[in-house]
Amino acid sequence: MSHGRRSSTTEPAGAPWYTQFWPWFLIALPTTAVVASIASLVIAVRNADTLVRADWSDAGEHINVELALEREARVRGVSAIVSLEPAENRVSVELDGVGVESVPRLSLELRHPTDASRDFSSVLTATGAGVFTGDAASALLTGSWHLTIAPPDRAWLLRKRVWLGSGEPTRVASS
Repeated sequence: MSHGRRSSTTEPAGAPWYTQFWPWFLIALPTTAVVASIASLVIAVRNADTLVRADWSDAGEHINVELALEREARVRGVSAIVSLEPAENRVSVELDGVGVESVPRLSLELRHPTDASRDFSSVLTATGAGVFTGDAASALLTGSWHLTIAPPDRAWLLRKRVWLGSGEPTRVASS
């Protein structure tokens, strides 16, 4: 017979679960991982890596052609001195080597290593014996670049990673 007492096995053991530390700690661990994953996804989507070219397949197929053109520049002894002229928003290239006197124009490409929106290309026109100039937004051209110089007929090719904007001309030669 019961005397109005409750059994100790049916009584609640203290405060409710949501006032305890451990349940919230155990809930916080996976929640933190989910929030961090979502934040990482947002950062990755907003700052997409542009190191891989959109036409990577075509570029891969033409790599042997470009290597042959670089060898041709080395055989001809083609070299260039690239200068930025920020006051005039101009880039100039002094070209030296066999047959450069007959080149009427040059194609200059600057590809930024991490930000494709900063890539720059220009056609430089001859202004003298082996000197070519063209317009450039020099404020945007400071820093590290993948530089490519070629004549219109693509008979040879100069390519090098360069640092521009230091005020000093940059020498580019086939290696």
